[in-house]
Amino acid sequence: MVRAAPEMHGIAALLHAHNARHDRPVLLVVDEVYRRLVYPPHEQADVLAEYEHTVYLWLRSPWPDALELVDELARRHVLLTPGIAFGGESHVRLCSSAPRHKLTTAMDVLAELARERISA
Repeated sequence: MVRAAPEMHGIAALLHAHNARHDRPVLLVVDEVYRRLVYPPHEQADVLAEYEHTVYLWLRSPWPDALELVDELARRHVLLTPGIAFGGESHVRLCSSAPRHKLTTAMDVLAELARERISA
């Protein structure tokens, strides 16, 4: 859901107030593909400028065929969502709610596959 700048500022203020009372910040997940959908009379709000705990992992595939990349990742036990499911054929989406060690593994495997494709 895209919010106008004043609404995003209010949401960020609410999240900052919550975070001040708790020892772990609320993470805000934003899918890049939807961030660009703005309809008049609204203007695009920059979520990252308002709230520093925003996480979005919408990655351009290092392979020309993102579905082929997702299949290869699955063979290596890394599960990403193909971007075509969200209208972005050249992208993949990484779930940021996974444990840190799984995210690290996913990024390492992605880097390895990107290097393999470049050197091939």
